Amino acid sequence: MMGRKSAPRDEVLEALLKFRRNHKWALEHSDKLRKYLDRFVAIDDGRILDVSDDEDEIYRKYGKSHGVYIHYVWPPDLVWMV
Repeated sequence: MMGRKSAPRDEVLEALLKFRRNHKWALEHSDKLRKYLDRFVAIDDGRILDVSDDEDEIYRKYGKSHGVYIHYVWPPDLVWMV
């Protein structure tokens, strides 16, 4: 049976750690993201790579980029009720 070749474990771990750093950056720099309200942003290495109104477009561009964090910028006063 022929299977899909997987990435080496170290590459996967590094991509996950990079994703985590990008996510943490987004949480810590919400003030920089505020101007992109109701839009999607792609973040890598502490910088905003791209901004889009179209979720499909931004995932098409960056969804397979290892470690890139894609974030939807919510209104800061949004209240979730469950």
